[in-house]
Amino acid sequence: MKTAAGFSADLRKEIFHGFQEYFATAVTTDDKHFRHNVSPGGRNRHCKLKAILIAEKPSLMREIRSAYNESRASVPMEIDFLAQAGHLIGLVMPGDADPKYKKWTASNLPITVDYSYQVLKGKEKLVKDISAAVHSGQYDVVIHAGDPDQEGELLVRETLEYVKNTLPVKRFWSNDITHPAIIKALNSMKDDSEYDDLYGAALTRQHLDYEFGLNITRAATVKLGDIYRLGRVKAPVIRMIVDRERAIRDYVEKVTFKKRFTYMKAEFVCEKEFEDKMDAMPSPVPAFCTVTEFKDQVKSTKAPKLFKLSTLQVEAHKELKFPAAKTLSVLQRLYEKQLTSYPRSDCEYISGNTDLTSIVKGASAVTGTDTRLLTRSPREVLSDKTYVNDKAIAKEGHTAIIPTGKQGAMDQDETRLYGLIARRFLAVFASPKKTRHLSAKALEGDGKGCPDVYIYKASKILEPGYEAVLYPGKRKRKRYC
Repeated sequence: MKTAAGFSADLRKEIFHGFQEYFATAVTTDDKHFRHNVSPGGRNRHCKLKAILIAEKPSLMREIRSAYNESRASVPMEIDFLAQAGHLIGLVMPGDADPKYKKWTASNLPITVDYSYQVLKGKEKLVKDISAAVHSGQYDVVIHAGDPDQEGELLVRETLEYVKNTLPVKRFWSNDITHPAIIKALNSMKDDSEYDDLYGAALTRQHLDYEFGLNITRAATVKLGDIYRLGRVKAPVIRMIVDRERAIRDYVEKVTFKKRFTYMKAEFVCEKEFEDKMDAMPSPVPAFCTVTEFKDQVKSTKAPKLFKLSTLQVEAHKELKFPAAKTLSVLQRLYEKQLTSYPRSDCEYISGNTDLTSIVKGASAVTGTDTRLLTRSPREVLSDKTYVNDKAIAKEGHTAIIPTGKQGAMDQDETRLYGLIARRFLAVFASPKKTRHLSAKALEGDGKGCPDVYIYKASKILEPGYEAVLYPGKRKRKRYC
């Protein structure tokens, strides 16, 4: 049987098996000549494989296409490009799968229908274009360019399965959308089948959302007489909020008091608490106390871990008063401008292959950071497991949120959020903060019997270290010795 391109299915497979050679064999920069053959009897022993790349979203497609066009000679394929716009395919609702579920009744619960899919409203043309491309006979391979995570794997693969794609699929996987990283990813793609477990996890999550959401929403609505939209995540989160709100409402404020005295400007506080203020008044002040413990320590503290989305949202709210949704929105704009890495990351680590030198140079220039404060070398940082963990990145699919080292125009909100991200990254290159801690434990009198116990604590920053990078021009207040 011949395909539209005039080649048998067996021959097309044979040509594809030679695909790996493109990643192991050097290719000249002249597109007309290659120093290897694809396969014996192929359609042209000097031709490149032709691929159709399907990106998760238009912005990602544009970046990959731009990088490819700049370095076309270094990529051993001819690539055409298409983009999805998020999910194109969705699960069929129960009422459409079985008419009996159109009516919401308790007797119809739980819902039990087979999983089936349909094209989402407004996405018909995108699906049609992808289907036409993979069945055109013009391509040897499909490149799956979803985001490097569970949802990204699901988004493109479910579309390819829906249109009954039969072409081999390679997976484009990169947390970094700078052009060098894109070209590297295009030259190191794996079979998409190697991500079957990731796809399975995403599919399980999708089906659980479907099962929980539909059944719990209908059960609550039937029981309570009004529409209550609940789901696998929303229901337990609402419960947590309700429990916390009840605890706040039921809280009864309780004021307690402690005895204290001062000796040579050092304040000693009694461990025992009293409900009556008068009971906490030392009368008389202890004539003398016996010190049973004394510690004088200097502790070093390294810079905090790099940002993931949740910790960045907390910090942006604290420092910039940004709501969580605004932080994500601004962060998305920075990502699309290639100024920061992927935004929806739950990882706090960078890769051991990260080009730290260029990032430090760009980020310090944008933030005006004094590079003399950055005393740790890139090599030293890359060997620090506090910040570098390739296994965690492979598991999460993304790196920590860091600057890319590129510079570009930013509005006020983008500048402020970029500053938080860049300074947290640059702080990793600063020396640890050193703090002196003093503590003493004293027993009233000679310590015999059951005397009151008094504690003295104080600390003083000896060297601000990374805090000089994180908080330029100011120092967090500490209690001094």
